[in-house]
Amino acid sequence: MEYQNGSTSVEQMQIFLLESIQTALAFHNEQTKDDDNCIDAQKLSSSLINTESQVLTDCEKTLVTNLCNVVHFSRRKNPMDFNRKHDFAHSNQSKDKLKVLLANFLAAPVKRVVTFAQNLPDFAQLEVEDRINLLKETTIGISISASSSLYNSVSNVYQNLISRDKNIYADRSKLDLSVMKGIWSEELHSRTTNFLKSLNELCFDEACLALFLTIILFSNETINLRDPERVRNIRVKYSCLLRKYMLWKMGDKAEKAYCKLLSMLPESKCLGQMHVGFIQDVDPKQLDKFLLAFVFGKKNSKLNRVADEAPQECMKYEL
Repeated sequence: MEYQNGSTSVEQMQIFLLESIQTALAFHNEQTKDDDNCIDAQKLSSSLINTESQVLTDCEKTLVTNLCNVVHFSRRKNPMDFNRKHDFAHSNQSKDKLKVLLANFLAAPVKRVVTFAQNLPDFAQLEVEDRINLLKETTIGISISASSSLYNSVSNVYQNLISRDKNIYADRSKLDLSVMKGIWSEELHSRTTNFLKSLNELCFDEACLALFLTIILFSNETINLRDPERVRNIRVKYSCLLRKYMLWKMGDKAEKAYCKLLSMLPESKCLGQMHVGFIQDVDPKQLDKFLLAFVFGKKNSKLNRVADEAPQECMKYEL
């Protein structure tokens, strides 16, 4: 895929690249969707959510179950290899090389988020520009939040799970987060692990987490959207569904837990920005092209300078 750098802005290049990614993923999902009989797209719409009642309906329960199935689907279709201890061994690699390895390790979680989003009718039916902007704003934060269900706080490891609640593993590989201490900054490591622990405690099951991820996806406070009211209404409905689900599961304890969980939204966004900053500190020429799309063109990044300093010839990206 190529685009003339001399006739376009960084923002236009970013949109062009992300549109191509969406097209590629849409084709991939069409090819694979028939293999997954657990997702019923007709029962995945926010139109099924009754915001006038606090009682969780059967349709809403089915919607929640389908959201979980989409999370599982995104993990199966974008597998990860957690046997990376040797790769991240400090004695074997330079600090810059370790940063490249760790940054590119995020490519699969990012693909999982996009697969998750594109299988939600509420998202797929938005204008393409709004979908792109929501993905740019929320993908890294969602990928970090989603990883909380893979995180074992006792042993401080990521487990290669498809479903924690159902005890389904992709394989038995694990990734020890202690190896990140020498790669991330101390603040990034501390805030990430503390966030994962807190979210693990608040999201008592995968359904709760899936709803939380959906709310993040439709959070648009700082984004210029073509149809902000539509996106806001979707977010309000899923926030209502999360509250109803927690009331159904927790009874009197739900209200306090619900408020505490929603208070985690700003931290998920902040962590997303911090991890983007970490990725931006890596040589962009060594970044996975899919990952590059989600951090390309950010303010003051090396990626901007690469675009600005590029010659007038075509800039090439391969998906």
